[in-house]
Amino acid sequence: MPQSAARAEPVYLQIAAQIRARIVDGELRPGDQVPTTRRIMADWNVAMATASKVLSRLREDGLVHVVPGRGTVVSPRTTTPVKPAGPIGRGDTADEALTPAQVVATAVRIADSEGLTAVTMRRVAAELGTAAMSIYRHVPNKADLVRQMVDAVFSECVLPEPGPAAWHERLEIVARAYWQIYKRHPWATAPAIASPTQPRLIPSAMDHLEWELRGMAHLGLDHVTLLRAVISLHCYVGGIALGGALARESELDTGLSSEEQQRADVTATSGLFTSTRFPIIAELDLPDDSLTDLDGLFEFGLQRQLTGLVSYVADTTNRD
Repeated sequence: MPQSAARAEPVYLQIAAQIRARIVDGELRPGDQVPTTRRIMADWNVAMATASKVLSRLREDGLVHVVPGRGTVVSPRTTTPVKPAGPIGRGDTADEALTPAQVVATAVRIADSEGLTAVTMRRVAAELGTAAMSIYRHVPNKADLVRQMVDAVFSECVLPEPGPAAWHERLEIVARAYWQIYKRHPWATAPAIASPTQPRLIPSAMDHLEWELRGMAHLGLDHVTLLRAVISLHCYVGGIALGGALARESELDTGLSSEEQQRADVTATSGLFTSTRFPIIAELDLPDDSLTDLDGLFEFGLQRQLTGLVSYVADTTNRD
């Protein structure tokens, strides 16, 4: 955990934040050219790939756009300009009543209805009736906004105190709570499980982890084994949920429901089931919708995961 906490923000995000500050403060105005890729390479002593990512991040956040013949310039404000006012987050501005919680709640609402790709600083600002620049007074970039969004939805999981004495019951409580969170907020699945070995530091998720580990402290397991037991279960829950999340994303992109897409696939590949290529699969006799029940699949796997962990811990402690 201490090593994760010490990880620095990527260089390209640091550079993008510096250019963003110049835009927010009014040093760079709408229509002004921002530093080119070569200028970024020279001024910050970085590679071209890093410089390109800086401009891509600024474009993604709606701060700049490309003008043929001129290069990358500051985009026009979408609403009444915000008066530059010293350090970000301070000053007498028309939107000073805006709070970080409002920004995050609005972004979550957009993601719930339209998916995470629909969340941009410009879109959040439009929903709040303010300028895109003003959002940066509360959230430095989209990556951090997503982190705060995940933290917000994970905080929906309120664990009982003191909680059950049985450690595996604690793990099951959190697993089921996370499953419901992923169902309510499918977009949160991918960022939550993107890096199991180097997870992002989400305060609410760390609260849950602390609660789980508190119930396992008496087992005498080494710290690596302890964390692997919990993380592997969390990854199982997130992995199953990711299937539903991707189906939701596909539905938003194509306009086809999972059932409609499957029917199209069956029509396109019907010959496979009348051939001799998959004789065992062709003979499977399954009740209707038996494999489309994601909750049923989750329940089956959860019980197998918990049973396996209980058996492993019993074997390990008996050997010791």
